[in-house]
Amino acid sequence: MKILYYGDFDCATGFANVSKNLIDNWSGNLNEGDEIIILALNNFKEEAYEYNDKVVVIPLLGTRSEEDKDRHCRNSLLKFIFSMDFDHLFMLNDLEVLNPLTEHIKKIKTKKKKDKRKKFKTHIYYPIDSKPSKKYLDILKIADYPYAYTEWAKNHTKDFVGNKKIQVVPHGTNGEKFYPLDYLPPLFPEDAHVFGCVNRNSQRKDIATLLQAFKMLKEQLRETDAQVILYLHMNPNDPFGLRINDACESLDLEIGKDVWLPSNFNENQGFSQDKLNELYNSFDVFVSTTTAEGWGLTITEAMACGIPVICPIHTSLNEITEEGTLVYPLRSLRPFMFVNDMEKVRYISSVKEVSKRMYDAMAEIGTEYQSDLVYKARKKALSYKWKKSASLIMKNFK
Repeated sequence: MKILYYGDFDCATGFANVSKNLIDNWSGNLNEGDEIIILALNNFKEEAYEYNDKVVVIPLLGTRSEEDKDRHCRNSLLKFIFSMDFDHLFMLNDLEVLNPLTEHIKKIKTKKKKDKRKKFKTHIYYPIDSKPSKKYLDILKIADYPYAYTEWAKNHTKDFVGNKKIQVVPHGTNGEKFYPLDYLPPLFPEDAHVFGCVNRNSQRKDIATLLQAFKMLKEQLRETDAQVILYLHMNPNDPFGLRINDACESLDLEIGKDVWLPSNFNENQGFSQDKLNELYNSFDVFVSTTTAEGWGLTITEAMACGIPVICPIHTSLNEITEEGTLVYPLRSLRPFMFVNDMEKVRYISSVKEVSKRMYDAMAEIGTEYQSDLVYKARKKALSYKWKKSASLIMKNFK
């Protein structure tokens, strides 16, 4: 059996995190002679390499022609699909990215059938973070096996896939990597209250609201001697996000004192999971003001580490943070559309509510009330198993 896998791999993205956990679980269930070839996005290595004895990684960025500026490397993918014989094509990405491949894959399947070459099954694993536009859903019609992250995603796409049954395959939480430590990592001043956010600095994550809420919190605490820090684990200069240094300056927040950023942030490498676990454990509270989520990996990872979480209740987060398992939910949400993303409804959190939740969480640190909710949240996060998720898909490979 040969599997052709298209998606982020061996880089610091949420998709790459998903890929690694799936591949690691699949690798242990392959038979002699089985092979996975990963056509890796956002992987900046220059040459193909072996990930293990059953998995080969081909970084797609290095296969593009000089005039091909498509960062999703779809032309390269199509060349591999046409030239190689394999049993399964597995694609992990947003439907907007995958949909332009629809007609090309149909033509390749027709051509291979005519030439009596090996047939292949198409598997698509996709997130939905807002009600999707119909024009991006054609790709699901050619999927032999469509997999949605959540019931929420399934319900928003099931009317467009004909008679095919969409399987819900949730992400997992790696409880062996993300867990409460019995010591406090010395990453921040010992007497400081640390609010942490581990997210990409993108428009969708709405870091501006978080900074404004933190500024409001500091003003509330002005007459006290409390030291509060907001740590943003992200690229402050992401071209798709907020100019964090400029935003902090406009809010009179001092970088290195009020707002902390990672030094030498490298999006292509990221933190190891061991270091991420230490980072989560060094937070007093995890905060996210995301406007939409297909899943929310860093939220469930923080929950698994036993850290109180503040985050909105919308899109997929309604599922992974059920009533009673989220310590500080954000409910004052206003629907809106980004200027350059007019087809998607997003949900912006109230600055005032975020600030209040931060104040409440800080006041309740160490209380029985907060500890009980944190315990329930951790239990919920650990109910998601990568092994189970990977096996749901592996059954269809076999």
